[in-house]
Amino acid sequence: MLANLQDASEDLRDDEEVMRTMAQYNWWSLQHASEALRGSKPFMLQVLTEHGMALQFASLLLRDDEDIARAASQQEVMAVRFASSRLRSCAKFMLPLAISCPAVLHLATEVLCKDASFIKQVVLENGVALQHVLPEFQNDIEIVRAALQNNSSGLAFASPSLKDNVDFMYGVVDLHGLSLGCASTVLKNDRALVLVAVQNQGEALRFASKELRADKEVVLSAVRQSGLALQFAHRALCSEHEVVLNAILQDETAIVFASIELMSDEVFLVKRAAVLKTGVLADDDNDDDDDHEYGHGAPVHEYGHGAPVQTDANVAQH
Repeated sequence: MLANLQDASEDLRDDEEVMRTMAQYNWWSLQHASEALRGSKPFMLQVLTEHGMALQFASLLLRDDEDIARAASQQEVMAVRFASSRLRSCAKFMLPLAISCPAVLHLATEVLCKDASFIKQVVLENGVALQHVLPEFQNDIEIVRAALQNNSSGLAFASPSLKDNVDFMYGVVDLHGLSLGCASTVLKNDRALVLVAVQNQGEALRFASKELRADKEVVLSAVRQSGLALQFAHRALCSEHEVVLNAILQDETAIVFASIELMSDEVFLVKRAAVLKTGVLADDDNDDDDDHEYGHGAPVHEYGHGAPVQTDANVAQH
């Protein structure tokens, strides 16, 4: 069919009705349309509203026309690759496209990709667009903070050096505790940083180092914010009255993460009943003067208590 069009008369290739019909059947047919048709704005607008990628067959003049390029990219955003370099350098034209589909940044001109002001505008509206910016911007504190204002999961695309920057990460986890998951291994073992994270979102405990998940103060801070954080604590702490009681006070379903031994402890069961009835802890429960000393029970390497429960906590989505 395409070969036949290529050999068709100029009159046929210049016939709007014929070429429009052919385009509906196969938009690649437009490569055989006459220069006059491929340069006709009304004709191309009609075609592009249904077949955006046909922009590649428009005349050079039309590929530099904002109405034409916008119509094509609205139908198929990646069609912008066939727009003129002038349009792909235009922040006003590219901004809405980059916000809706950040991958479009790879089709922008080098000049625009290096424009810090433009990049900041994009990430302020779509934080995960940080994935598609130049490395220099992924290492730019101002740009990354702008991305996090929109979507904390954008932190995943920040540079390794920023994820290892303690001052920067303090500011991040203070607002988005689960962002601890993106911190460097070293910072996941930073006690002060982890405390800030779990006080914001208790289940950030899952990202703390093994050593800190065995730290009673850290775990208490976590379960007081979210009882379900108990599932990420060292197993020995799941036998401690104070820890478990604080967890169920915040969320009574956290009891499923208590140790089996604790569930047969009559003293604990009495305390649990009192907590569920009154909604408060007795003073001695906060002092942890029970007989369950930390370090007794499971070996230090044992963490976890079965599959974690499903929650809306997600380090890639806040």
